[in-house]
Amino acid sequence: MLQASRIPPHCFHDPAIHAAEQARIFRRTWQFFCLRSDLMEPDDFVAQDVGGVPVVVQNMKGELRAFHNVCSHRKVPLQSEPRGNRALFCQYHGWVYGREGELIGIPHNAAFYPIAPAERRELGLKQFALAACGNLVFVAIEPTGSFESQMGDWLPMLQDIGRAMDDVHFECALPSASNWKWIVHNAFDDIHAQFVHPKSSLDTTGYVSNRWTFHPFDADTEGDAFPADYSRRHAHLEVTMDAASVARNEALWAEHFPSRAHAFDHYLHLFLYPNVIITSVQGYWYNIVRYSPVDSGHCVSHYRMVPARGAGGASSAVQPELLYRLALGSMLIFQEDLAAVEVAQGVIRSVATPSFFGQREDKILSFEKAYMHAMQAPESAHG
Repeated sequence: MLQASRIPPHCFHDPAIHAAEQARIFRRTWQFFCLRSDLMEPDDFVAQDVGGVPVVVQNMKGELRAFHNVCSHRKVPLQSEPRGNRALFCQYHGWVYGREGELIGIPHNAAFYPIAPAERRELGLKQFALAACGNLVFVAIEPTGSFESQMGDWLPMLQDIGRAMDDVHFECALPSASNWKWIVHNAFDDIHAQFVHPKSSLDTTGYVSNRWTFHPFDADTEGDAFPADYSRRHAHLEVTMDAASVARNEALWAEHFPSRAHAFDHYLHLFLYPNVIITSVQGYWYNIVRYSPVDSGHCVSHYRMVPARGAGGASSAVQPELLYRLALGSMLIFQEDLAAVEVAQGVIRSVATPSFFGQREDKILSFEKAYMHAMQAPESAHG
């Protein structure tokens, strides 16, 4: 039996909805930001927006800190590049900030301003919550709870994955003219592959069964039955592989991954609400995709392929050329997916009636109910 989409069509193109999503969803959840290996040296930094807020995560003498990436003086970005190695100071007038965001240096203060010590203490940077989970770094602007509480039952699995990820990786950004929710829909859709990816999709002939474990936002759940915290909104797919497929992969990749820190015998697909997917085949390498909304009609999919560490924690020493070859197949699939959802985005303004989902598409409805619950919550409620 078909069921109507819970998300009205205008939510896929309305700028006001985009602004509300930033405030009610993306600023309240712990967002995957970067890899710990991006920030190995003092003054290494990564800068990007989280929920529409410019954030810089910087290695401050060996400790990671997340700050509002805006100088207190004339409100210009402190770090203007997406990543690099540079002390935390403003390029415009040279104001310098310390480990906790405090203002520690004002060139020519006495001659040009002057700013008294009491005033200076009020001019520190806003600091945001940060959590490192192995090689995974998360940031939260206005979190509804701790990192541990929002990850909930998935935390041990995420810790295993984070510790298993190597220091080297391949990454790219794939822009698309589509609303971010189309791409999440696509990630839960296992029907489209034969039509959108007839040649590029993964060979699944050795996949014998699958089991979804996900939040209880099923199509019949209403009102007060919703769980109170975000930790119940994640989802996990485990696909069992036959013995021949497992053995074939072991033989194929033994040369490059003689051992791995977190080995398993299945395909793993972990969705971290609202916009991150981590996948892996038997723990040889991990694909991480974060869907970052730009506006109501555009999104950037940030993709990373990270090889597994050795069982003892040592780097697997995978060559960049191999990483690139492995990533090419995934990128082709992503590009085909993005082309498919861009077509939907192109006509959504003409639509007044909802989409419909069948029984096999119930996971999309689960995501939609979680989304609508967050969007309809009172502005003061953090649930």
